[in-house]
Amino acid sequence: MATARHGRSAAVITRTAADPFGRYVHAELIRLGVDDAFVTAVPGLPTPVTFGEIFPPDHFPIWSYRYPKAPDLEIRADKLPIEAIKSARLPWVTGTGLSAGPSRGARQAALDIRGHRAPAVPGLDYRPSFWPSLKAAGLPMRAILPQVQVAVGNLDECETAVGTGIRTGIRTGRPITSRWCTLRPTRSSRHPMPAAPVSVMAVR
Repeated sequence: MATARHGRSAAVITRTAADPFGRYVHAELIRLGVDDAFVTAVPGLPTPVTFGEIFPPDHFPIWSYRYPKAPDLEIRADKLPIEAIKSARLPWVTGTGLSAGPSRGARQAALDIRGHRAPAVPGLDYRPSFWPSLKAAGLPMRAILPQVQVAVGNLDECETAVGTGIRTGIRTGRPITSRWCTLRPTRSSRHPMPAAPVSVMAVR
């Protein structure tokens, strides 16, 4: 949605339920300028809902209701829109989708479609409630890092996935540690950098 608000073409590959809330998601995507052509329904599962709390400057807990399983975790590799993935200027891959199959395999397949030279960005997006342990989360995150150029996350997410950044194959990591600092790990070192100010564009 932020991409669309900046005047760029945007689409999302995800799944909802075949329920009123799922239809609402389609309507809102279209209203906000996001192509919903790759959003499909999963019979028998409810569309999940997530609430966020805001405690400035940098504490934003999220409460997700994704039971018994979220439809977006039912994205399948054999149903991916291959040409759209190839032609996308900058795909963003969510870490949440690595937490269960078949979505985990679909994300790996999408990165395989892109190849090592085409840019892609994983949002590490570690949520403890989605994983049995930190170790379980780190393994699939590290598996995709050699295929991407930039990884984005907060300090906890980047420590889970990257650690020091050494031997992951990633060219540049940009974990956003706080409003004051950015930590950029490379194959052999870590570089603290001043955080870049950004203009917040709220979606209403």
